[in-house]
Parts: sequence; structure tokens; C-alpha cells
Amino acid sequence: MADAPAPVLACVADNARGERVAQVAAEWAARLGAEARLLHVAPDEASAARARERWAAVGRPIEAFARSGPVDRMIGDRAREHGAQLVILGALEQDGVWTSLVGSVARRVARNASASVLLLPHPERASYGHVVASVGFDERSIALLRHVVRLAHAQEPRRLDVLHEVESFGDLLRTVGERSAEAAQRRQEHEADIHAQLNYVLRSAGLGDPRNATLGDFPVHLECLEGHAGQEGVEYARRVEADLMVVPAPPRLRIWDRFFKQPAELVMQNLPCALLLYRPQPEVKV
Repeated sequence: MADAPAPVLACVADNARGERVAQVAAEWAARLGAEARLLHVAPDEASAARARERWAAVGRPIEAFARSGPVDRMIGDRAREHGAQLVILGALEQDGVWTSLVGSVARRVARNASASVLLLPHPERASYGHVVASVGFDERSIALLRHVVRLAHAQEPRRLDVLHEVESFGDLLRTVGERSAEAAQRRQEHEADIHAQLNYVLRSAGLGDPRNATLGDFPVHLECLEGHAGQEGVEYARRVEADLMVVPAPPRLRIWDRFFKQPAELVMQNLPCALLLYRPQPEVKV
């Protein structure tokens, strides 16, 4: 007998925006064949009681309790206790100067959660017709694309763009001469290597050859972006007006990653749209 899918946990405020986050959670849970659970951390027990009454009035069961420590740690603990596969939170597009240093609650949860995290800068207009997935050449990226394919079959998106970001080739070109034959050969070899590795990643995820990758009835758009990893993906997602960006989450983001510009941190600091930080989950036992 198969185990039940791990639940989706939505962290909601006691307001209309929180209700929209709850609706998004229900939609994602349906796509994943899972249960949606709502969580509210209140400043005190009286506020928690009012939240429980408010959500009960709209027919949505919720786990509301008074804050007894850092909110992000409380949310992370509940996610682990529930064995959540996905945590959903509303988030600002950008943090303020001080908040960007210490991290907002949503971003602190995203950095340290054991599950995937979906950040929603605009939950009131959440839509996932155009998905942008940023990948590397590792097993996490293959798992990410498989997850995107699974979601795509459930939500029928209009378009999927698969991005690979490479650091600038300029330093190497300058060492051998930007216009030299050696520079042209090295760039050609570099591009061929990228193509071969993309071929492996896309085939492993079930999307086919990069030159003819498809998802259902529509083609998959491939983009190789040259520049700072993370930043280029953000700019691309904004340019094409993507609905959802998906990036592999590192095992854990620590405070120094904010200074050394780890790619996932760059994307979180400048949300171009809804962002899914994907963490693979253990295989479901059958």
C-alpha cells in the first residue's frame, strides 16, 4: 500500500491576503495529490483564538498558536513535524535594507526549510501558465525538472523555459585574445560541452533532446544565459513576464551566502515572480 503524499503547509496571515495564500495552497495540494494544512503564528493567545474563529467561519481548519520564539524556526519545526513537501508563504518582492541583511520571515524559512518553499509576492494574482526553470548539470536539477514536468501535466502551462546560467567567458577570452582562433575554438568547445550536458539533463527528466524538447503539445524553450548566476535568471524571468520561477535550493543558505551572492539568494532578494525553491523529497514507499 502506498503512503499518503506529504502535505502542503501554507503559512497565512489573518487577513484577505492570507485567504488568497490558502487558496493557492489548496490548488497546489490538488496538483500534488496531497492535503493542504494552514498555519498561523499569532503574537499572543488571544490573537490566535480570534484567528481560529475567523478561519472556522470561512470553513478552513487552521492551526493557530501564539508565538513562543523566532517565527521562522516555529514554521520550520511545524513543517518537519508534518513532514511537509512544500511550504507556501507570501513575500515582498524585495526586502528593506535592514531586512535584506537579517532576512524576512519568508526568506529565513526558505533558507532553512527541510521542504521546498514557494514564495508568493502577489498571491492575489497567482498564475502558473509560464514557468521558468533554472538548472545546472547535477542530480538536483534533474529532480527539479521531473517535478516541473509533473506539475505541468497537472496545470497545463502555456510555456516552459529551461535556463542554464554560465559565468562570463570574457576572462578566458582576454587571456588568449578575444579575436584569436584559439578563443573561437575554446568558446565552441565550451558551448558544445554545455549542449551535451543539457542533453543529458533534459533526457533524464523526460523532456527529450535540447534541440527538440517538448512538454505535451508545446515546445520547451531553452536559454543559455551568460553572466552572474541568479541575476541573469531574474532579469530573464522579468523580461518574459514569467508566472513562476523554479530554482534548485541548496542544502542550506547561511548568512554569508547573502554577501557572496549565492545564486538562490540573489533570486530571493529580487523576486521577479512567484518563486519555487525546490528540494527533492525522499521516494514514496510502495
